[in-house]
Amino acid sequence: MTRVLLLDTSFAARPVHDWLRDQGLDVWTIGNRPLDLLARRYPKRYIEDDYAEVETVRRHVDRLGVTYVVPGCTDVSIETAQRLTGLQTAFDPPETYRRLADKAAFRALCEELDLPAPRRVSEANLPHAGRLIAKPSDAFSGRGISVFDGSDHAAARAALNAARAESRTGDALLETYAEGQLYSYSCFLERKRVVDAVIVREDGSVTPYAVDTSHVAAEFPAAGTTQLRDSIERLAAVLNLVDGLLHVQFIWDGSRPWLIELSRRCPGDLYPWLVQLSTGLPHAARYASYFVNRPAPDAPLSRRHILRHTVTAGHENYDGVFFAAPVPIVEYHALAVTGREMPPQGRIDRVALMFLEYPSAKALAEQHDLFQKRGIYMLGAPENSTSR
Repeated sequence: MTRVLLLDTSFAARPVHDWLRDQGLDVWTIGNRPLDLLARRYPKRYIEDDYAEVETVRRHVDRLGVTYVVPGCTDVSIETAQRLTGLQTAFDPPETYRRLADKAAFRALCEELDLPAPRRVSEANLPHAGRLIAKPSDAFSGRGISVFDGSDHAAARAALNAARAESRTGDALLETYAEGQLYSYSCFLERKRVVDAVIVREDGSVTPYAVDTSHVAAEFPAAGTTQLRDSIERLAAVLNLVDGLLHVQFIWDGSRPWLIELSRRCPGDLYPWLVQLSTGLPHAARYASYFVNRPAPDAPLSRRHILRHTVTAGHENYDGVFFAAPVPIVEYHALAVTGREMPPQGRIDRVALMFLEYPSAKALAEQHDLFQKRGIYMLGAPENSTSR
């Protein structure tokens, strides 16, 4: 039986893992969190180790006779997978991926190719007219990101210090700020061409830089879709990208898209499941198929009005999720128990993830806005409750 090593054990990687098993593959997982979903579900196929260490992963690959390595839903997983050699799995060269995933390198690439994207601003060029954004060069989940007036020296110093504090390397960058609505463009490339794509509207109800509310934007302007496809295909040709997923976050200003971040890993928080529930496109399965040389799965397309919302809690007790009125939940994934250990001051963590279905696109858009305003539920019991 062909053996596969999945570099992820989290709940977010479950759709990828399940499809690999459905293909009759012997699927192993690796990670340093034994309480993760996949580690607990399949303990005999779980390796408790750090997949950030390339040589550690290589030893397990050799010991088990692994044929394919599949990255999961983290940046580290794909960075490690690309540095493994002697496998049948096809990856972009590490330097190619760095030009996409490293924020500073990607900005330089966009400027070189004159692609629609924010432009880097050197500290030496401060003060700078207009709003600027500071961000860590390699952090995630919106940490360390802030927007400020480019003419304010004190604000610039504070923003850069906050960004560097969240970077693994202590690096930060400044760039022009693109005003508009955040979306993602999740597409599959074959022979440098986009063969399937979906656009998702994304918002943050706690911080604008960490997505927790989203739905498929079925009516996105055709002109914007064309601009995105053309930009991505140009990138794919210049970098000679291998077949597979390319996940893009962009800002839509009403007339053009501004490319913000690109990745070739699977997006997290069950994003693939949102796509599949909404459209029928088996996003996770298709993502995994390119790594194991299996035909891309085929499925009839459909249309459902699905909202994905991640419930987050900060530095307070988490009692549960108390809804102000009935909501049409089709799936609810508990990610934390009540009374969980509180995150560090100033941080938030995910405590639940839900999918809800609405009867129309109009109702979906309305409820998206309500969830974004956090007007649907509370995390503590109502004060007038007598049942608790």
